[in-house]
Amino acid sequence: MTAEDVAELLCTSKSTIEDWARRRVIPSRKRGRRRFFLRWEIEAWLIADD
Repeated sequence: MTAEDVAELLCTSKSTIEDWARRRVIPSRKRGRRRFFLRWEIEAWLIADD
């Protein structure tokens, strides 16, 4: 998933998702300069009881 996809899923802005990913608030992966998100990791993050 892209940051735009995650932003739509969470009803927030793309820039917020990118900020959270940089600060490691939300799980993401990087390949080179591209950042992407795995749907199952986002879903697990949403239901995690931290």
